[in-house]
Amino acid sequence: MTTPLHRYVEAFNARDFDQMTSVFAPDLHTIHPGEPDVDVVSSAPFLERMRALWPRGIVYELRQVMTDGDCSQEARVWGELLALQADGTPLASELVLYRISAGLVDQITVYKQMHPTHSAYLASTR
Repeated sequence: MTTPLHRYVEAFNARDFDQMTSVFAPDLHTIHPGEPDVDVVSSAPFLERMRALWPRGIVYELRQVMTDGDCSQEARVWGELLALQADGTPLASELVLYRISAGLVDQITVYKQMHPTHSAYLASTR
């Protein structure tokens, strides 16, 4: 099953901003329990932050996806993603909960487990 998470990762890796935008509700709310200073309440700043990673060569590898519900309507999608540098060096392993409403992601809760190259991860997100 293709979920909004699959579409997001494919669009992110293809550097397709329009496709990436089509996954998220305009009033997207992101929650970062460990980093509340990066929470956003609209898709625009989230999407711009993601687009800012493109020149750094960062890509996502989707490791695992679990869903409960119909992703074309209402669902929750758990995703395990690995953020990689262009040379394949892992930056972070992320566990993310995507809430789907009316077929669009309207809430993201991001839980991160840092890779030992923590300083590389921080440098890549600036």
